[in-house]
Amino acid sequence: MASPLMAQEAAPAAPAAPAPAPEAQAPAVDQAEYAKYQAPARETLNCMKQLMDTLKGVNSKETADAAAPKVKELLATVDKLRAESEGLPEPSEAIQQKLKSEFEGELQGIIGSMMGTFLPLMGNQCYGSQELMQALAPLLGGPEEEAPAPAPASAPAPAPAPAAE
Repeated sequence: MASPLMAQEAAPAAPAAPAPAPEAQAPAVDQAEYAKYQAPARETLNCMKQLMDTLKGVNSKETADAAAPKVKELLATVDKLRAESEGLPEPSEAIQQKLKSEFEGELQGIIGSMMGTFLPLMGNQCYGSQELMQALAPLLGGPEEEAPAPAPASAPAPAPAPAAE
């Protein structure tokens, strides 16, 4: 009896993409199990694309301030998806391979977009927008709230004691 998965595997490959060599094909993966890992990965990539699209429109303090709430919302969603993914058991090697083959190219594109969008924006200090800097703090590895004010300068260190003669 043929399963739907087997029917998909037996379908001819699209003419533009030749079928991989048999030794390169990943082992069969339970689709229901795979979906548990695929959905958060897809949603995370979609959020990151939206983030890059939002940041591409920033070209002044006003547009940076306007983008901040959307950035904060998208990064909160990514954080929620990360937490959900961490709650899943470690995926099998087959699922890891399938996730990699499905998402690696797209992830590389997002990383390229991030380099072309995010880095110049940060180099420009978000056009002076504290709101956008705070919204981007999770990406920068800093706290979401404002950093504490620097501590007042401390008194100079005491001079070393004279050497004993």
